[in-house]
Amino acid sequence: MSAPLRHPVIEAECLDIADFVECCGYQLRHMKMGLIDRQTAVDGCQFLAEHGGFVAAFGQDMCQRELSRVFAPSIHAELEPQPAELRAYRTPQATVDAFFYVMRNETPAQLTAWLADHPRDAAHLHKLWKSHAVT
Repeated sequence: MSAPLRHPVIEAECLDIADFVECCGYQLRHMKMGLIDRQTAVDGCQFLAEHGGFVAAFGQDMCQRELSRVFAPSIHAELEPQPAELRAYRTPQATVDAFFYVMRNETPAQLTAWLADHPRDAAHLHKLWKSHAVT
């Protein structure tokens, strides 16, 4: 037997939808603080809507609409792609090994063509070549 919970002071004529929205805001804050998850927050708001008389006074559609207005900005913020951390590019060791192989075994024209295919690595490979040539 699940009879609606009613506070004797709260009657339909003294209910204000702004009170429901305010309570939903508290649930949202608790969620953002990590005290409860989204499902618990929304379920709590729905429970309040049903058992606090808001559904009877304003209808389920209005309660759902107000609930979604409160939670929608946080949902959209979570769905927006977060900028990926940019990591500095590093020439892979396999590319370094291939560079030295081409440098030792191919013609200067082939080395030039190979370097043209590796523009991001050219500066780093040039430094390696200079340090290699010195020793």
